[in-house]
Amino acid sequence: MAKREPELQRVARILDILIALSQRRMKRRDLAQRYEVSERQITNDLRVIRERLGIEIVSTSEGYCIKTLPALPSVTFEMVELLALSLAAVAGSRSPGVPQDKLAAALERLHTVLPKGLRLPIEPVRRSLAPTPKAQHREQILRELFEAITSGWTVEMEYQPPMRQSPIYSRLVDPYALVPYLRGWYLIGWCHTRRAWRTFKVDRIKTLRITRTPFERRQEFDLGEFLMSSWGMIDAKDQPAEAVELLFSPPAAHWVAEEQWHHSQRIEWLPDGRLRFTVKLPVTPDFARWVLSYGGAVEVVQPDSLREQVQAHARAILERYSTVAAPMLENGIAAGIELEPA
Repeated sequence: MAKREPELQRVARILDILIALSQRRMKRRDLAQRYEVSERQITNDLRVIRERLGIEIVSTSEGYCIKTLPALPSVTFEMVELLALSLAAVAGSRSPGVPQDKLAAALERLHTVLPKGLRLPIEPVRRSLAPTPKAQHREQILRELFEAITSGWTVEMEYQPPMRQSPIYSRLVDPYALVPYLRGWYLIGWCHTRRAWRTFKVDRIKTLRITRTPFERRQEFDLGEFLMSSWGMIDAKDQPAEAVELLFSPPAAHWVAEEQWHHSQRIEWLPDGRLRFTVKLPVTPDFARWVLSYGGAVEVVQPDSLREQVQAHARAILERYSTVAAPMLENGIAAGIELEPA
């Protein structure tokens, strides 16, 4: 007796068939090969689509296609909700990977329903959306990852590490979440090779193949906890958290005080106008780069390992740009950058 197919797996396949047949004609044998099932199973799936979902499928010599997709019901928004959607669309236009043609169409619709005086925030964005070849590759990868995540399928990918000279490697990954961060998108998933959670930058994925092999979601995974465990997108679960204390001088102090950078952060204004910033986390390269971005406006009080990193970068900068770097360093003078405690 044949083993009964998991219901969730079949539902995911039927949904994918709907998407595929709404975009192009496909023959039954091609569908069977695509989903690695028998042609008889595809016939049963098409019957479900016709009879249970009430969607008309046309069969020709070129294959099957969906005649018309059911229209979505109209939705009414309050003005505040429309404004929130407009602002989200504007933010999406600055997030690489959001399909620009679809976003442009959505913005066009928002533009027509908003009162004239409220169209100003989206007007310049609506006119400037234009996809590039790199953006199109990113959008394609994101679409496929989204499909794999919602269907619960393992993916196989060729991945380029950050260092260009590093060889491209292949990985089987169970995809769990896509997260936008700064100017990129990141995939969080379970790596079969490392047998651990890993973060992959989408732009470094050279090729992607959806295996259509279902994986069982691990109940211990919590996206919120995963993201809070580190600073940025570098996974630091195996790295111990350290107490960090930074002193920021104006005007950087005011910029730092305006934001909630981490759930453990504490800020304190000092009498001399500086800001004491404390946080407890693993000191990752992402965090070190954030500290270095403030240059001479920040002093690392602790930990010593982070102070040493900042000092090393300060020396490297001086050696590159100053012919008198060595005497300056010997005297503890670093063009306004404090290398030792005040």
